[in-house]
Amino acid sequence: MSSDTVFPVVGPAEAETVLQQFADCCARFQLQSVAHQGFSGARIWKVVASDPRFLAPLCLKRWPDDHPPPARLPWIHQVLLQARERGISFVPQPYFTRGGQSSCEWNSATWELMTWLPGEVETAPQPSPQRITAAFRALAAFHQATADVHQSSGNANQPAPAIADRLARWRDLTGGGSEQIQQACQRRSIPALDDLAALWLARHAKLPVSLTSRLFDAAKLTLPLQPAIRDLWRDHVLFDGDNVAGFIDFGAMRIDTPLTDIARLLGSLAGDDPALRQIAIDTYSAANPLSAADRDVIDLLDHTGAILAGWNWLEWLYVDGRQFPSLPAVRERFTTLVGRTIGPPGVVISADA
Repeated sequence: MSSDTVFPVVGPAEAETVLQQFADCCARFQLQSVAHQGFSGARIWKVVASDPRFLAPLCLKRWPDDHPPPARLPWIHQVLLQARERGISFVPQPYFTRGGQSSCEWNSATWELMTWLPGEVETAPQPSPQRITAAFRALAAFHQATADVHQSSGNANQPAPAIADRLARWRDLTGGGSEQIQQACQRRSIPALDDLAALWLARHAKLPVSLTSRLFDAAKLTLPLQPAIRDLWRDHVLFDGDNVAGFIDFGAMRIDTPLTDIARLLGSLAGDDPALRQIAIDTYSAANPLSAADRDVIDLLDHTGAILAGWNWLEWLYVDGRQFPSLPAVRERFTTLVGRTIGPPGVVISADA
């Protein structure tokens, strides 16, 4: 997403035109625009047939211009199809166009049509142990169902891209990037966020030395690689009671260590609650055993991910000047990051900063 991002205004007429490109779409339907569109700039509609006996609800999505890369989207859809073929019903099923493609290029944008998944996101700061258990049992099942996708191409054990990316970003920040962001925060004012930015900069002016050395060590590890969702956080997990009804939004999926999914979901759902974190790790490990080294990497990915996410938000907002559909949602997200990395006492991630 570029610094001059403008979220496009896409009307129902264009969505209806795109919908007709898909082979299994019925002739009569209703389009319901989804109010919560997330941070990426994607547009989403719920597609409801006039007679629901003939078609379950579908999800029509217009992806933003640069995410995910159009060439990667068919591969993402194949991973989802394989997961569903192996019994993973809580991921969406892609639909194909009349030309046999799982996505549609229309008006300089990439569109996809998939099954609509029911359920609700977790809104409580601390989910119940039952929901934590369900979420990590579902994640383990997804990883089991897709574990062999990368093995056919050989070299399944390699240094993890997630760790390499974090190390590169860490170097960028320690090499002058953080100073550039701090200067931008002084020049630009965003009243809804300035107080949080000041808190962040006061706490994280220097990145933790201990995490720097751990990143260097982790970058030398070779880990099993397979499809990793990479953006599985609480807003992308749907619950029906205490059961997982859906995982959504796979645009960031790529070949990586599955440990990055565990870390992302762990920090988002369990936060820094020791009991919930233990339940999450034990649940996942019961299906896919985790070694002590794996658990160290999960902890590292979680901690560095939270710190880098805060710096990324400041750069997007104060340096790049990006605009997001909902500034209150941005504040809520950044407030969570501030809370995780700054306080309250006893849960500070970067104690040596």
